[in-house]
Parts: sequence; structure tokens; C-alpha cells
Amino acid sequence: MMFRYIYLSLILAILVGCKQSDNSLLEKDEDTKVINEVLSPKNGVKKLGAITEGAIMPHGTLKTIDNSDVSSSSFAGQALVLNYWATWCKPCMTDTPKFQETAAEFPNAKFVSISIDREFDTWKSFIQDENWSGNQYWLGMDETSPLYSFTYSNLNTDDIKGVHVTLPKYIIIGADGTIHKKSIPSPGTPNFKEELTKYLQ
Repeated sequence: MMFRYIYLSLILAILVGCKQSDNSLLEKDEDTKVINEVLSPKNGVKKLGAITEGAIMPHGTLKTIDNSDVSSSSFAGQALVLNYWATWCKPCMTDTPKFQETAAEFPNAKFVSISIDREFDTWKSFIQDENWSGNQYWLGMDETSPLYSFTYSNLNTDDIKGVHVTLPKYIIIGADGTIHKKSIPSPGTPNFKEELTKYLQ
């Protein structure tokens, strides 16, 4: 049943073209949203509630490209800009390089890219083949991780309703660990830098 749902969701994503300008796919109460693949998470409503703006960022374990474990708590004391992406997300392929380029303009913040690719080796090979640099980490599709909750969005469209995983996702975390924005426009839009300037400078 889950695979059938994923298949239907992928067809829907392809039909809408994953366009930012398609307001029918905007997350409820958010300015912009690009949807590439939609998955139905377990206990999504509860987990989404744990990452409300003004709350403290939850922590979890990430993998480095050499397969070492890193706790997100090691980023404490730094402002963070998180980029959730996956190799199967077409908008992520164009937005993530722009995300990395923007990092140089905000040296007081740590820009962190987190992949939710199902397989570690898929992510690792892609990073190496494309020679992507910066702070690259792998989370996988681990719904038990508190960090995974950042991928959830509350959708309210004619075809999709409720809490689902949407990519790409960009989040701003303050140096004190406060979640300032749980979803901001993509690096391909002028509003991306406007949001960063507002919260990071």
C-alpha cells in the first residue's frame, strides 16, 4: 500500500512539474514551496509540532561522507541554515549549489546540507561525482530521528492534505538553538537572502 501511495505521489509531482510558481502546492501558512516527492510519514502531525518556530531545535545523529557519526548538537553556539535535499529531488539539484555559494556571504552562520536519500552509498557517490563541497551530511529516511521532522510540511491542496515530507526545505536556526524559520524560499529566489539577512545579520 505504501509503495502504491509513493508511486501515485511521484506521478502527481511529475504532473505539476515541481514549480515554485504553482500556488496550489504551497505549504499552508508558508510563502513558497517546491515539491518533488511526497511521502506520508507516521505520526507526522505530532512530529511537525515539535519543530514550531520559537522552539529549540531537536538534535540527532548525522553521517559524514567517511561514514562517521556527528551529532547536530556539535553545531551548538552557531547560527545554522539547514538544507534538506535528496538526489531524486530535481529542484534540489539546482538549488543546493546556490545554497553553498550563498554561504560565503553569511560567514557568521553554518550552512549545512542534509540528505534524506534512502541509501548512504547513493548520496556519497553523488557528492563525490559532482564534487560538492561544504558541510554535507546524510540522515537517510530515518523517521525516528528528531532531525527528520524538519522535512515535514502541512499540505492543503485538492489532491494532498495533511503532513507529508516535502523537498527541498530550508530552515534558519539561531545561535541559541531557537528555530527562527522552519521553511524559507529557495536559494533561487531573492527572498532567500532577504530572510537570511533578517535573521543572521
